Amino acid sequence: MTPININRYRLSRVVWDSLLDHASQYDSHKTFLRDTMIRHEDLREHADYNTGSIPFSSAWCNFAITNYFNPDVIAEVGTFIGKSTMSLAYGMFRASQRDIVSTQKAIYTCDMSNDIDIGGKAWQINIEQYKKKSSAEMFCDMRTKNIHADIINIDGRLGAEDFDVVFDVVTERTIFLLDDFEGTEKGVANAFNLFTQPSMRKHTLIYPPERDLLTKHGLSEPCFTAMIVPTILIEFH
Repeated sequence: MTPININRYRLSRVVWDSLLDHASQYDSHKTFLRDTMIRHEDLREHADYNTGSIPFSSAWCNFAITNYFNPDVIAEVGTFIGKSTMSLAYGMFRASQRDIVSTQKAIYTCDMSNDIDIGGKAWQINIEQYKKKSSAEMFCDMRTKNIHADIINIDGRLGAEDFDVVFDVVTERTIFLLDDFEGTEKGVANAFNLFTQPSMRKHTLIYPPERDLLTKHGLSEPCFTAMIVPTILIEFH
């Protein structure tokens, strides 16, 4: 018998359509989140290293991811002015309002180049910053505290020292988010390096959402966020 082959592009479209459809119930919150992103642009004046940040389409996709999966703990590589942090936190907050049992949710975020203070709490989500600290230092501290991340958002290039510790702070259900997944950018390099690890054999790559799918959901800018999702989280009904 010939099996039905579903390639990554088709699977990616199904996944993103599901996440964005689920988030569409919060479409009235888009203006609020967009205004939050605009306010965080003012933090650039405090940057020692001023670099790029995510467009609103990526912020809404971050919101869609955390609102759908409802994580308790996120580790983030690359805080900068906190736009990704805030979009992830807002999705966590909205998801937490659906919880029957309330749990304390937190984001651990590091920035090797900057020490910009983005606040210790957002919408009841605790935010612990590792200012002027490397991702390896953050992962080591999380390992010492026995903290495991449900989602790891990577907006920076992982080094060899990261792979010595990052898999000590994940579980079989941890999702990796990869910013700048295009061409030869860091997101592609991070995906390649992650998939060389034996523990990633039961994961699949979800490409960034296509432009027509973003347009369908009222998003005019591109999004270059890819995901590495454990196959245990993909079910057929």
